[in-house]
Amino acid sequence: MFKFFPFSIIFIALFSLHISAQELDEAFLDSLPDGVAKKLKVDLQDQEDVEVLFRGNTSIEANKAILKKIQNQVDTLKTVIEGSSSGAELPRFGENFFSSIQSSFSPINLPNISDKYILDYGDQLTILLTGVGKNKADTTMVQRDGSITVGGLTKVYVRGLEFREATKAIQSALDSTMIGV
Repeated sequence: MFKFFPFSIIFIALFSLHISAQELDEAFLDSLPDGVAKKLKVDLQDQEDVEVLFRGNTSIEANKAILKKIQNQVDTLKTVIEGSSSGAELPRFGENFFSSIQSSFSPINLPNISDKYILDYGDQLTILLTGVGKNKADTTMVQRDGSITVGGLTKVYVRGLEFREATKAIQSALDSTMIGV
């Protein structure tokens, strides 16, 4: 009984690793453009190679082969960054933007707003509450009725107010409800 216990644990561990490995659905790969599908397959293979590298049970030869692949990738990236394309024609500008897998094309940087910005439904405000023994950042969103809840205690109506006016309204509401904040 006890002789089979260590082997059963090893078997379960190896079997669970095999089951948890994620493979891409062929229908999904077929729906992608050829360039994206090839890049995705290469990236997954490279990721698997790196995962194999960091496992403790790999041989030195396998590690050397994987390190060589990684070095080739680094060299390729250096070539792309330096812009030295061995006599090949230049790629079309922006082609890599559309050949990559993007989850969203929304802008990353949010603009700074001025004091004259008028608050409306859906605007998100982060209010920093500081005081005696209390420092808390409270993020709240302007609701449909134009109100926000500050500190979980009081409602302040800010819809239609300029940012500067809303700041004053929030400050006065906090002064009247919270002592020392």
